[in-house]
Amino acid sequence: MLRAERESLSLLHFLRDHDKPQSEWLNAITSDQTLSAPVRQRALQFARDWKPSQKVETE
Repeated sequence: MLRAERESLSLLHFLRDHDKPQSEWLNAITSDQTLSAPVRQRALQFARDWKPSQKVETE
């Protein structure tokens, strides 16, 4: 279970870091045939729940 979480988060970070908009994440995760079922399910859950962090501007 922990391995699936790590792989799922790694995938989401990859999508985010490659400038994929959050709206494309679900499609990318669903269509990725290399993912195991537990990783896919967890990644979909994380993608749906993901809240982008807000940047705090400093003066």
